[in-house]
Amino acid sequence: MLMVNTKNKRLALLAAFFMFTVSNSYSMSATSNEVFMVESESKIPVSISISTGVLNGESEEYVYDGSSKLSKLTWDLDNVPVIGIDTSVKFKEKFSLNFSGWTKISESSGNMEDYDWYNGDDNPWTDYSSHNTELDEAYMLDINMSYLLYKENNFSLSGELGFRHDYYKWNAYGGYAIYDSGSVDVDFDDEKNISYDQEFYAPYLGLTFNTKKNKWIISSYIRGSLWAWGEAEDTHYYPGLTYDTGSSSGYLSGSDSITFKDEFENIAYLSLGLNIGYMVMENLIINLSTDFQKYFRETGDDTAYYSDGTTEYYKDSAGTSNYSYTVSIGASYLF
Repeated sequence: MLMVNTKNKRLALLAAFFMFTVSNSYSMSATSNEVFMVESESKIPVSISISTGVLNGESEEYVYDGSSKLSKLTWDLDNVPVIGIDTSVKFKEKFSLNFSGWTKISESSGNMEDYDWYNGDDNPWTDYSSHNTELDEAYMLDINMSYLLYKENNFSLSGELGFRHDYYKWNAYGGYAIYDSGSVDVDFDDEKNISYDQEFYAPYLGLTFNTKKNKWIISSYIRGSLWAWGEAEDTHYYPGLTYDTGSSSGYLSGSDSITFKDEFENIAYLSLGLNIGYMVMENLIINLSTDFQKYFRETGDDTAYYSDGTTEYYKDSAGTSNYSYTVSIGASYLF
């Protein structure tokens, strides 16, 4: 299918880019540019950082009928425990290769809210449901090349060219619903009723600022892109239920699950970060960091796959967005 082929091509390009940068620098490395601020006797200074923290934010998915919004689902990221690693290698004086990533390390629960507007989105919602959620998977990978643009005394400015990948997967269970503008209330059994996968790919440009005073090192960055892309997959489960083809929902009779696969292009991306480090030893730094990233809302195409084998294609009928932020504490060692 188009989505699968496109996804494989993009992953292949990412893998090729990753292998090229690693093979030409002998190492992966991190988003930190502390290697530019600390003197090292090594010919190729390297820093390695390990951190732990929490992730918060939310993802949104939309369904459109032309210019009208039919549905909006909001998935929480609520105090998700994460662990991260960052590595940086400096070579040829002004260049560094940086790699970073994090992954969730324990179970995380939250909430999902689903609003529907069957009378037009300029009117109050007609249907509403709320569900408990579990975040099954969440991770981020980032690789970039930094070039030292300016350095004087204890200040440096670097430019970045990089690539970032974010992935989230939720399952929603049980909950309740209010239909027909409040005239019908329904409680669901505590079973999985919706699953949602969301992922983004972002080539980006950025600037990193570093300053050092005595044993303190402060780093900040800004990154952005207008060329990110994303994919999403939503599966609604309806065990034992059938639907009338003439119903307002449009579900096919006899279908006990529906999977919606969405593709998005030219997503705007913005990321901001701040790191405060303290040198407890000559080569050991304790860090406190916060990072924020946002993928702005974008529309894309949707294909619906019904369990009876029927498929339907809808152009510009899907929407996606995401924002998240992490707060973490960690330690860096400089070789």
